[in-house]
Amino acid sequence: KRMLYGSFNEASKQTVKVEQEGRILESIVEYLHTGSVAMLEDEDQNSDIEEKEETNNRNRKAATTSCEQELLKLNSAALFFHLTSLAAKIEKKLIKLIKSHPESSFGVLEVADAPSTPAEALSQAWENVHLNKGSILKNKLALEPLSASVVELILRDDHHSVTEIELFRMLQLWASGGGGDQQREDERQETAKSLCQKYIKLELMDAGEVSADAAPSGFFTDAQLFEAYKSFALAAKEAQDQDIVLPPKKKRRLGPSILVEGAGSDIINGSYNFVGLRDEGYTDDLLLFVKNEDVEWKGQVCEARIYTAASVSKWRICLVPTGRKMVESEILSFYSTKKANDDDQLPPTDGWYQRAEGHKPVPKLTFLE
Repeated sequence: KRMLYGSFNEASKQTVKVEQEGRILESIVEYLHTGSVAMLEDEDQNSDIEEKEETNNRNRKAATTSCEQELLKLNSAALFFHLTSLAAKIEKKLIKLIKSHPESSFGVLEVADAPSTPAEALSQAWENVHLNKGSILKNKLALEPLSASVVELILRDDHHSVTEIELFRMLQLWASGGGGDQQREDERQETAKSLCQKYIKLELMDAGEVSADAAPSGFFTDAQLFEAYKSFALAAKEAQDQDIVLPPKKKRRLGPSILVEGAGSDIINGSYNFVGLRDEGYTDDLLLFVKNEDVEWKGQVCEARIYTAASVSKWRICLVPTGRKMVESEILSFYSTKKANDDDQLPPTDGWYQRAEGHKPVPKLTFLE
């Protein structure tokens, strides 16, 4: 009334423009005339808002205005017009919606920084995410419309009760949600890769999860994977030295398996498992992959190995008599290749050349999940 009939600029205009429009403006007018808004009706009154939310659960598209977003827009309008009683009713309804439909939490997080976002509703939304209520972090339809900024907001938060692997899998689901748009999906994959390298902590996963999920994703650098495998190997070595029995999950293999094939020396071909760091009296601890089964070489039982060490500039594929430590005079070298850099933690897949015991053709390596 003061705006239209007082000394404000709007009083002298034929038309007054406001930011709100459509259903939101209609709801404001409805409240001014009746003191109530149909959008806020209870569930037992068959309100269309809950029906719409159920539709969103089944097919939540980025272009669809979700119910929590409409409530947030209405709340912003109520505050704009200083309708504090309406804003209180909206917050109550919004909290009720978030509790009954946890996936609505994502819509609230999209406007987490907006001054008009109700604090209690935002707190409830974060609680749902932290506790993964309703398995919302596994809900691909709910994750798909999320902006990268909200995904980053979730990843950088330190109050989660969920595991690191659950956060990583959430990111994978979001990255795959391109809605059939290949360019959009490619962009999401690149964003997910960047977010993984920045926020996902591989050391908080177990070794099997890193091998089965993280490593094959291509989202992590070689250096990150190396540090993770190194920490697993050191933990296993420390436990062994102290005669500690590790929990069952720590008994899973510590890193990727490697398939060696095509070598002219067939004794080298086969599958190798990551063993980790091992002190064998060499110049320093070995980063070691060992073939699944022992082999026989010239009447002697041997262990086939792929290894390197920090002080060595090469990767080698060799045989060592089973039960013996790495003494240079007893190493039977078949193939070698240079490290790309000093921090290499995985051997290259090609570029190998033959050594004293090896025969052409040289092998090709493939990493297995």
